Amino acid sequence: KWGAYYAKDSYVSSMNQLVRYQDHYSQHPEWWSTSSTSTMMQPCWSNSFNADGTPKSGDTFYHQYVQELFDTIMNAEIRHSYVFLGQEDNNNSCADCQELKEATGGTEAGLWVIFLNAISTEIKQKLREAGNPHDDMLFGMFAYSRTENPPVHQDENGVYVADCPQVDPNDDVYIMFAPTTACFLHSIDDETCAKNRMDAYQKMEGWRAVCKNFYIFQYGTNFNGTLLWYPHESSLIGYFDYWREIGVSDFLIQGMSISYQGYQSDLDCYIISKLMWDVDRNINDIVHEFNRYMYGETAGAYIDDYYTYMNAYFMNRALDSDNAHLGIYLSGAPWLTTTETLNKNFVYGAYTYYDNAVAAIENDETMSQSQKEQYFYNLKKV
Repeated sequence: KWGAYYAKDSYVSSMNQLVRYQDHYSQHPEWWSTSSTSTMMQPCWSNSFNADGTPKSGDTFYHQYVQELFDTIMNAEIRHSYVFLGQEDNNNSCADCQELKEATGGTEAGLWVIFLNAISTEIKQKLREAGNPHDDMLFGMFAYSRTENPPVHQDENGVYVADCPQVDPNDDVYIMFAPTTACFLHSIDDETCAKNRMDAYQKMEGWRAVCKNFYIFQYGTNFNGTLLWYPHESSLIGYFDYWREIGVSDFLIQGMSISYQGYQSDLDCYIISKLMWDVDRNINDIVHEFNRYMYGETAGAYIDDYYTYMNAYFMNRALDSDNAHLGIYLSGAPWLTTTETLNKNFVYGAYTYYDNAVAAIENDETMSQSQKEQYFYNLKKV
């Protein structure tokens, strides 16, 4: 029930794990886009597919991939329920691929849907013929970066429809939506956030119109300022409510690198894991719980106040700013990163809560020395 048949070899950029660029490029350079490198492998879709989206015959990347994937599934010790074929981060600059893209609606995502549709159909057929049916298996792709835009358009009634039949995902194809351009200061469906309403929300609604299986790859850090406070907790409930509403079945949030993890990063892991089980929990209650585990009752109360102080300060700065948004590559935002915002009074105010927590631990005569040392160690991240 909790994962006995849930096997995932890899998430994220996983395309090079079966048909490896390093193993095949010397004999088949035509299998890869001209933008490919030894660390960023991008298949050339025009090598594998005709303009109508059907697989080409002959020795192509697609047919090699089908064979490698089939062999992997057949030889697996556990039953695969999901296969995720994730794109690399680089762009496809192949001229022939651009022609194929334009012929099938004009989106990069459409080319990936064509690939996933063909893979899911042929793999399942081969498995049935081999007496090893996997009729419930799902095949996943990213909607990330250059593939976030869905292969859809609005018809005369304003309804999203697939650009053409070839880019309409099969029922067993799932989309892992990674909203890289979203604002995480506001919920994705917050009508007061023009950025989300015109961007991430519209993209997701477009995907919803043509696909029924959704996974979410959300973000919980600012990669351009990993040591800065990231005031996204107020939007978490809104995002979680929306994912629940549309029936998301798998979910993760990418935080910061472990070498940069501080108090908020650890707290976010705790908050998010609790909300995954119960979206209706009160975040402040979760914060209270975490701080008692990490710092004890008295010191934990001061860290509660510290958390409230930090969030309130940055949220007020955002409200005082025109058109404030919180992205994953945010730099130079006056309400978040300037010396005016990170001023001496603010920093000293934050230190007051830390100093009070330290004093509370030092003066607690009921606590053993080893327990005090553990709490002092935990406080270093604050």
